[in-house]
Amino acid sequence: MKNGTGLETCAVPPLSGRVRMLLSEALGHRRREVKKEFESTPRRLFEAEVAAIARVLGKQRSPISLGGALWYESPKDVEPILLAVASDQPLSLGSAEVSLTAFPTMIRKKEIQAALNLAATRYACPVNFLHPSERQAYEEVLRFLMVVDRAQLVGESEERLRWLLLNLVALRCRVIRDLRGLDLLNYYWEKLVRPFPDSALVWSFFSNYDAALEELP
Repeated sequence: MKNGTGLETCAVPPLSGRVRMLLSEALGHRRREVKKEFESTPRRLFEAEVAAIARVLGKQRSPISLGGALWYESPKDVEPILLAVASDQPLSLGSAEVSLTAFPTMIRKKEIQAALNLAATRYACPVNFLHPSERQAYEEVLRFLMVVDRAQLVGESEERLRWLLLNLVALRCRVIRDLRGLDLLNYYWEKLVRPFPDSALVWSFFSNYDAALEELP
């Protein structure tokens, strides 16, 4: 299915009433866990941004602001845009030509620093991960996180790549409602070491994961 922007909106197979009820209860329980963890995580940086996220966490979330199935450009790096999306702020972005950089190949080769640089550049406007051209990139990111990475990456570059990719998966799940993506996000939520670092990528993930857990269509 696609919405008015031309993007896929639902990859959830037909569910029986009881299965849907049980899944809804499980997602609601996890959203409460996310909010509790968010509130207990130490914070020193990004005070204004975290406060904005706190106002939307656990509530009915606004759709990601998109002007159509376009490729967007941004003068900022990925973290400020992620924080804006995480607090449900409207985005005003210019369009650009679709990047043709071979992101999936980099992921497949496990070139961590190259993959991080490419992901941060290609998705400096992270909503571009929702573009129809990125379906294969999404599949590669899922495979990378499920098979290659799991929660075992260590080192600053590896950790930053993991948080960035988790945010991208959560963003796509906000639109597509892909149960594979939700399963991956749930896995990482349970396995990642606490306390979480005080970083823009982590605060964004709290919110984007929460939004991905909203009631299924």
